[in-house]
Amino acid sequence: MPGTDFSHEMLVSDRHITSVLVMVKVMVMYLICLALCVQDLNRLAALVRGELTKLARGVLCALITIDVHARDIISEMVVNKVCHVLCSS
Repeated sequence: MPGTDFSHEMLVSDRHITSVLVMVKVMVMYLICLALCVQDLNRLAALVRGELTKLARGVLCALITIDVHARDIISEMVVNKVCHVLCSS
């Protein structure tokens, strides 16, 4: 029946479109997150340039290290087009 084939093709096409839209949405979210990481790094770098106690400088250096690693991980996820993250319970 031609009508059935057409609706089946539309269903497959709709699934594909939905999948692509989800992937685009995830990539946009990653890029926003990446931009926020870079923004945080710039703010922390500005703070480190000022006069700080030894403790405050150590805390900021630790935060910068964490943000750099987060930025690198998110960058890798964008480059590799990761859409799903598997988590173990």
